[in-house]
Amino acid sequence: MKIDNLPYPVLGINDDILPLPETKNAGVMEDGKNFIFEFDCIMDNPAILRIVQSGQAEFACEVECATTFFRKCYTQKDNSHFKIDLPKNLVAKTITLEPIIIVTSPITGYTNPLFNPDYEGLSFDLEPGDLLAYFKKLSYEADLTYENLKAAGTFMNIEKTDADAHTSVVLGGQKIKILLPEKLYDEYNRYHKADKRRESIIHASLAFNALLEGIHQYTKYKSTTWARAIKARIESDPSLAEYKYLLELQDGESLEENQAFEIAQAFLGDPYERMFKALRYISTNNDNDD
Repeated sequence: MKIDNLPYPVLGINDDILPLPETKNAGVMEDGKNFIFEFDCIMDNPAILRIVQSGQAEFACEVECATTFFRKCYTQKDNSHFKIDLPKNLVAKTITLEPIIIVTSPITGYTNPLFNPDYEGLSFDLEPGDLLAYFKKLSYEADLTYENLKAAGTFMNIEKTDADAHTSVVLGGQKIKILLPEKLYDEYNRYHKADKRRESIIHASLAFNALLEGIHQYTKYKSTTWARAIKARIESDPSLAEYKYLLELQDGESLEENQAFEIAQAFLGDPYERMFKALRYISTNNDNDD
C-alpha cells in the first residue's frame, strides 16, 4: 500500500484534511513472551467516523520489524483503541507501528467538509485498501530494556586497555566504550567500589565527555545500540522531549553550539551539580574526621 503522493486527500498527510489526528501512546508493557503495545488513535472528523461506523472502513495498524522481516496488519471494525500482543521471538531491534484507517468496501464520490480548500468541489472514488487516515507512526527498540534507560550502563562501558595506552573513547561498537590504561582502570574500580558518591564525580568527567562526543557524532553511529538507546530515551521520557531535534538530524548534519552539551547534561542528570554535591560531602566528612 503506497502512502506517499496520493491523488486524493488523506487525514494526517500534510494539511489535506483538518484537524490533524494524533496517536496517544499508553506505553509498552512486557510479559514473559510478548511485547504489549497499547495506544489510542485520536481524530475529530465526523465524515470519516461515519464511514467507519457504516462498515466501509476500519482502523488498522501495520506492524513491521525490518530485522526479522516480520510484518502484520492488525484490524478492528470500529475501535480506535489498540492493544497488540506481539511475541518477542518474532522481532528484534526496531519495531514500527503505523496506525491507519483503510477502506474495506468501494466508496463512490467520497468528499469531506474538512478537505483543504484546494480540493473544494472535488470527490473521489475509493477502493478497498485505500487510506482515509494516517496517524503518527510509533517505534520501539525491542532489544533495549526501557526501565534501565536512565542508567549510563545501558549505553556506556568503562573498560581496561594496555598499560601504556592513553585514555580513549570508542564509538563504533554497540556501547560507547571508555578505555582506561590499566593503572587508571584499577583506580577507577577502587574509588567506584569504595564510595558510590564518587560515581557522580566520574559521571561529570569520564562519562560526560564520552557521551558528549557520542552525541556530536550521533548521525554517524545512529544504527548502534548506544545511539538507539539515546533515541529511545528521548522518545519515551517527557522531560527530554525538547531534545527531539537530535533525532531529526540527517546524515552528516551536526548540532549547533551548546546543544550537545545540554543534551549530555540532561541525560546524566546534571552531572556537574551532582559532582559538586559529592565533593561538598567528601570535604565536610574529611573536615569532621580531622
